[in-house]
Amino acid sequence: MTSFNRGNRRYEVIVQAESAFRADPGAIANLYIETDPDDGAAAAVPLAALVDIETVTTPPTITHFNRRRTATLSASPAPGTSLGEALDAIQTLAAETLPEGFRTDVSGESRTLLQSGQTVLFIFGLSMAFVFLVLAAQFESYLDPLIIMLAVPLALLGAFGALLIFGQTLNAYSQVGLVVLIALATKNSILIVEFANQLRAGGMPLIKAAVEAGRIRFRPILMTAFSTLFGILPLVLSTGPGAASRTALGVAVLGGMALSTVLSLGVVPVFYILFNRRRSPRNIPATPSSSSPQGITRSASNH
Repeated sequence: MTSFNRGNRRYEVIVQAESAFRADPGAIANLYIETDPDDGAAAAVPLAALVDIETVTTPPTITHFNRRRTATLSASPAPGTSLGEALDAIQTLAAETLPEGFRTDVSGESRTLLQSGQTVLFIFGLSMAFVFLVLAAQFESYLDPLIIMLAVPLALLGAFGALLIFGQTLNAYSQVGLVVLIALATKNSILIVEFANQLRAGGMPLIKAAVEAGRIRFRPILMTAFSTLFGILPLVLSTGPGAASRTALGVAVLGGMALSTVLSLGVVPVFYILFNRRRSPRNIPATPSSSSPQGITRSASNH
């Protein structure tokens, strides 16, 4: 087999005998090849005089991975087993079974999980730090961002619980959902902490300001939470090609958003009171959306 180029195209050339002379495997013995002796007189020698013909079984295709001949095994984790646990079991079994000189590698979703495992942890930590710095600049305080970000562990707890209930694993897609939860979970806490700061700046006592902020912001938090949950629901109920990736992402976000919404309404005001017991209302910076103290007091009383 050879090839030649003409213009900007490449053509493959396959040299073969007529179909009548290659229909029978034994016809190979009748092929003749020309020799080039030293005296210059060419001679034709039958191929059977030079080689032995033997029928053997070979694979229909020979696959390679990373320039090495491979045998591919495809499998799916059993129900209740995560992909990481399945990979650990395969590595242990391969180390005990395969002869010396053999090695294993993974591809597809398994390879993505191994490559993104450390990367997702780095991205998650970087996202937390970025959100904290943005909130610190907005509230001009390091205390309020800490209170706000207490909702993130609640969201992670809900995400892990939802993955367990729905039989999903912690894969690359659900890890993306965990990163998304950082922004979704802190949104509700921002509404409570910001409004509580406004009430305290208007002269309201600490405990009453925290309780009033949770009560008044209850309806806006539920409205935004339900709109997010109903928007994520099609991902959880998706079917067809690619549904596994959408379901894992949707389940993580759905569970984390639902639990953080319910618990943050009670946890965030409590921690707001604990963290601000020794903080004077004079040290609370005015946020851009805050109005005058009299206006805040009147609006709170009207609600």
